[in-house]
Amino acid sequence: MAARLTQIDYEREMALVLAAPGPAGRAKLYGVVRLIADPDNESAEFAIAMRDEMAGHGLGTMLMNRIIAYARARGIGEIRGDVLGENKIMLELARHLGFTLGGGPELGEVVRVTLRLRPPA
Repeated sequence: MAARLTQIDYEREMALVLAAPGPAGRAKLYGVVRLIADPDNESAEFAIAMRDEMAGHGLGTMLMNRIIAYARARGIGEIRGDVLGENKIMLELARHLGFTLGGGPELGEVVRVTLRLRPPA
């Protein structure tokens, strides 16, 4: 699992990490955002994780803005993620960044957030 999380396929994946200054491998990690695209760059799924004590400092917004810019530069059509309905902070961040919020019975208490980056092919 460690290899899977640290050795990514740069043709389809990107991970951005926010860490404190310090020696490699010893710096405290504050957050990470990952993006995994389909082979055609039509869509990609993102995931973000932040340490609780870092909430409210704009760092999640910064990471999301950077991964969105990366996805646009790669020509990815849309990015999406699944957010727990109880995660009001992430849902508000998604709204603020222009994501549409959806859902459906098949997702239960998970909200699908989607950001269109270019018109469909």
